[in-house]
Amino acid sequence: MAKKLKVFNGTSYKRGKAMNVIVATYTKKRACELLDVSMNLLNNFFPITFNKHQIEVATANPEVVMACPDRDRYKQNPTYEKF
Repeated sequence: MAKKLKVFNGTSYKRGKAMNVIVATYTKKRACELLDVSMNLLNNFFPITFNKHQIEVATANPEVVMACPDRDRYKQNPTYEKF
């Protein structure tokens, strides 16, 4: 049985602006490496998402951190780009 990709969702900052970031990985350890955060930070601030649009975007680009401006995160289908 193949492992399932887990999609983690959270907020990060780039040049002082809040960005909503998502990443699809098989393990939490790999997500920590890609997001450059500790396991404690990942567990507390980057939950697994169940948002269908985020899952589609992240699984199309596994192990790539994708981001959209935080102000756009509540749009119906926000545009995500590589972080």
